[in-house]
Amino acid sequence: SALLEVQSGKDCSELKPTLQVLQIKSLGKNGFRIVLSDGDFYQQFLVKPENSSIIEENNLKVNEIIQLKKYRSQLLQNNKKVLIAEDIEALFTNPNRIGTPQSIERGCRIATPQSIELERRIPVKRPRLPRAEDYMPIRYLSPDLMEFTMKARLTRKSPIKTWKNERSSGKMFYIHLLDNYGDEIQGTFFYAAVDKFYDTLQEGKVYLCKGGRAKVTKERFQTVNSKYSVIFENHSKFIEVEDDGDIEDERFDITKIQSLPQKVGKVVDVCGVVTEIGEVVEVHSKKGESFKKRNITLVDDSNFSVDLALWNEEAFNYFIESGNVMIAKTVQVCDFQGCSLSTKKGASKLILNQANIPQVMALKNWFNSFFETKSVLKLSSLKEFSSSLNMVPLREVNEKFKDYQGPEVNETYLVSGFVMHIKHDEPSSIWYTSCKNVGKCKKRVELGHDNYYKCEKCNETFENCSYCYMARVKLSDFSGSRWVTCFDNSAEKIIGYSAIYMENLSQLSMEEFDKTLANTSGIPIEGILKIHATSTKVKSTLTAILEPDSRKSLGRYLNELDA
Repeated sequence: SALLEVQSGKDCSELKPTLQVLQIKSLGKNGFRIVLSDGDFYQQFLVKPENSSIIEENNLKVNEIIQLKKYRSQLLQNNKKVLIAEDIEALFTNPNRIGTPQSIERGCRIATPQSIELERRIPVKRPRLPRAEDYMPIRYLSPDLMEFTMKARLTRKSPIKTWKNERSSGKMFYIHLLDNYGDEIQGTFFYAAVDKFYDTLQEGKVYLCKGGRAKVTKERFQTVNSKYSVIFENHSKFIEVEDDGDIEDERFDITKIQSLPQKVGKVVDVCGVVTEIGEVVEVHSKKGESFKKRNITLVDDSNFSVDLALWNEEAFNYFIESGNVMIAKTVQVCDFQGCSLSTKKGASKLILNQANIPQVMALKNWFNSFFETKSVLKLSSLKEFSSSLNMVPLREVNEKFKDYQGPEVNETYLVSGFVMHIKHDEPSSIWYTSCKNVGKCKKRVELGHDNYYKCEKCNETFENCSYCYMARVKLSDFSGSRWVTCFDNSAEKIIGYSAIYMENLSQLSMEEFDKTLANTSGIPIEGILKIHATSTKVKSTLTAILEPDSRKSLGRYLNELDA
């Protein structure tokens, strides 16, 4: 099924499939159209005039076995994607067609005139029961596939979520689907599809899923570790089938706690021993909503620990004791206080002391035999979190994200350098006007027509406002420089004064204001740099500044010299 990987967008540098030529058609001045088969599916490729020599020099014939060494996809004006063959190597001629390949579009339940022409050559078989290979594996889904059928177990169904704002109102829920290859994907339902499917779909059942549409999922909406999700609509179909045991009840893709800093923003499964259990506390969101929260600490055999936040019902519903082995499935990796975990409403699942899961027993044995509290590093501590990160030169960051056109990513780096300059075309360019309730709210506010400031989050009106930093700072090291954004927690450490103080100083003396900012030039910095990148924008934020530790820094330099 190599053509499924080609169709799903796998790069030709990773995949050089061996295929059979089924058809060659000259398009005159427009090159050639060829049909290639992997034995299971066949796919049309266009050979452009400038590459026509690969047909002529290889003296390609029908049934020839070739290696497709270079190819690419191209989007036409009608939004249809075509595959372009750019380099082919002829291997040998086979006397007969291999297998009974179906059109790749038919494999995705799409018919084309060319597929009909080739299907006439395929012997008609008697009807049979569907086999596993007739279903689209989750790993091969992509937005290019317009129709497909999956066979999957429904492992999770979320509560219905409703929303109402100025732009729209509605409702939705999502499910997790697991196939026999062990891959998971999120299925999402909106509006009328919620009414049709919510009560009928049941966790644990196996379904044939038809009429979905794959799309790229933004990282903040992911509830499984998959690039894509599937949108199901009112016309979609779910057919319950007999559970033949070829799909697991549940699958765990365990991430070691030590590796969590490289997965900030993603969802993961973690297995750890509970070492600390916090009290339930009340916290408030940026929107002013109130939540219950309990932190527990997990440790694993990487000798790292991390805090896991349980929210609302989850903070009360689980009877957790120190020493329990917990699998936290589908939890979010956050960069709060270094690195921490958080459950996601309706998606996360906590499993305690399941002796039939191999990872649980292995970790229990390690904890009882080898665990030592003094040797554990805590990721949810900035100082110890930084020790899990590699020091990265700014040049390396610049090169990676220059003209970035890749998928949405969140990456965290440890950087060391000095302050070159703080941009301040106007005094107000280093801060923004914020809510007066400085202790609990930092939401931006604007002066209204009535000469009052109103905070939408706190729903309060003030005669005066407060000020919070949002400064643009140019950092430099031995390799280069980069502009980063610094908010209150980092900017105040660099400037040495609060934003409120600097606003007052700008009113009293611009000379002293400029002098204070000029004095920051040359200040040494070691901090945590967070990059949030999409195909349209790259944001660089210095999220924390660490206390200098000359012994640790010297150790890093010596290690680099040894390397």
